[in-house]
Order: sequence, then structure tokens, then C-alpha cells
Amino acid sequence: METSIIPQYERLGVNFSGGTDSTLLLYMLNISHPNTELIIYTGTREDDGQYNIPYTKNVLDVLQLTNLKQHVFGTWKNRAHGRGERDAFRASLNAEYQIQAWANGFTLNPKVYLGSGRDKRRDVVQEFVSINNDNGYKTYRPFVELTKKHIADRYNSLGIRDTLLPLTISCEAMSPPRPCQLCYNCREKYWGFGEY
Repeated sequence: METSIIPQYERLGVNFSGGTDSTLLLYMLNISHPNTELIIYTGTREDDGQYNIPYTKNVLDVLQLTNLKQHVFGTWKNRAHGRGERDAFRASLNAEYQIQAWANGFTLNPKVYLGSGRDKRRDVVQEFVSINNDNGYKTYRPFVELTKKHIADRYNSLGIRDTLLPLTISCEAMSPPRPCQLCYNCREKYWGFGEY
């Protein structure tokens, strides 16, 4: 699956964490959707010190997206708070920026066991496009059939591994050092890329 499968919209919301998958998604959308205004949403958490903010800013500084309209942050107390409030927050973004659809870099877990902590929703291939029952908005997931090894292959084939990968963070540690090299996300990134 590729970003070219996502229809051409006037305005597209993009979930951007600062990790490898969402960074690749932004890079590809900049190429495949040059006339689509991107409204980027980054969720941050108070309980981990909002550590992903500098990573997202560094990635965007390098990407120099030609179609970036706005980068919006949602700040939550913790993961549970964010999951409980993000749909309402995105609905407010839909209204404010007239977003027509969303995209995220959701990927598949590897078939090999990497230890505890994986997001079980990623154990099975999700739908490429889903429709929110509350508001009717579509969310596109162009990488749903890909694992981190596939994502690493894309970084290599696009020639962005040396420039963008070092700017990404996938670690879920609540405090430094990051990358912790112990959490599931760190182990998965190492499995896919051979580095943290």
C-alpha cells in the first residue's frame, strides 16, 4: 500500500508522533499530495514530559513540507486521558480546519516475539480505510500490511534513512534515557532497522 492510494483531498489531517512510521507517511504525502493542505496532529503526554515535541519539530524542520498548513498539539495527562479525549479533539480540528479525512502510519506487528508490551491491535491487518461512526470521517492507513522491516526498506529505497531516521523516536519509556532500548517499541524499531 502506498500514499498514492489515498484520494486527493483539499485538506487532510495527519497523525504524527515523531516515530518512524508517521515520519515516512509525511514524507510520502508531501510527494504524492502536493496540492493537499496537511493539518498535522501530534498528541503529547504530561506524564512522560512531552518528550516527543522536539523530535516532531526536528523532523518537520528537515522535511520542509510544501503543503503544511498547521501543526497542532494535543496535550493529555497520560495515555488513557489522550485516548478518551482525542476523538473530540480531532472533531474540533475537523471543524476549525475543514479537514476532509485523516491518515496515520499504523503498521503491523512482526510475527516474531519481541517480548511484552506490544499493541495487540497491530497483531492483525486493519482496514486500509475506516469510517468513524460518530462523525463519518474516513481514516486512511496506507501501511497496515507493513512491518517495521518493510518501513526500513522504504527508508532505504527512498534514500531518507541517514537524514530522517536519526530524528525519529519510538521509545515508550516514561523517563530518560531515550531510547531506552528495553520497551516494546524500541525492540521493534531495532528488529526492523537494526538500530534504535
